[in-house]
Amino acid sequence: MRDEDGIRRVNGDVATGRGIGDNTEDLMGTLKDDADVIEQTYEPPLRMVVGTDGLWDGIPSKEYKHALDILDPDQLIKMAKPQSADNITAVSVQFV
Repeated sequence: MRDEDGIRRVNGDVATGRGIGDNTEDLMGTLKDDADVIEQTYEPPLRMVVGTDGLWDGIPSKEYKHALDILDPDQLIKMAKPQSADNITAVSVQFV
């Protein structure tokens, strides 16, 4: 990885996150899954929000709990967009 203009790049070409699995670059990582299974007990409803750094850059930490109440990813993106200059992707899941 080289640092050009303050951005870490794979082979000086694509940003680090996109370089992993990018078919235009040589394989830079492993294909082996790295996951743990953890038994959890919870009282429904349990919610989870998965988002790119652009989402979390745009939502202040004091608003994270409120973000869990929003099940529509489009609303989460609208909430973050004014404060974030990065790409934003969000997925909201409710376990029942």
